[in-house]
Amino acid sequence: MERHKCDDCVRKHLAHATVLVHEARNGHSDHLWLAIAHMGEAVAECEDDRVAGIIEVERREYVALGLEYTGRGGNTDFEGLMEMLRKETSSE
Repeated sequence: MERHKCDDCVRKHLAHATVLVHEARNGHSDHLWLAIAHMGEAVAECEDDRVAGIIEVERREYVALGLEYTGRGGNTDFEGLMEMLRKETSSE
């Protein structure tokens, strides 16, 4: 069964991942797995293959490195990913 594609759902999952990574960095390490799951949901529901690919790369880095991964440029830019998604969908 194919997943429903929904950019608002992707934004929701990225927002959840943002909060959960922050919580993981503040001592609630199990929250990282919840963030990784939300990033997977974002990939599955993303309409834009390029954006989905970027999210998937970030997700895999967290799986491989855990909290040692600090994202490209210091932190995963979840807000930047949401903005990229907005720009991609508004240009269609």
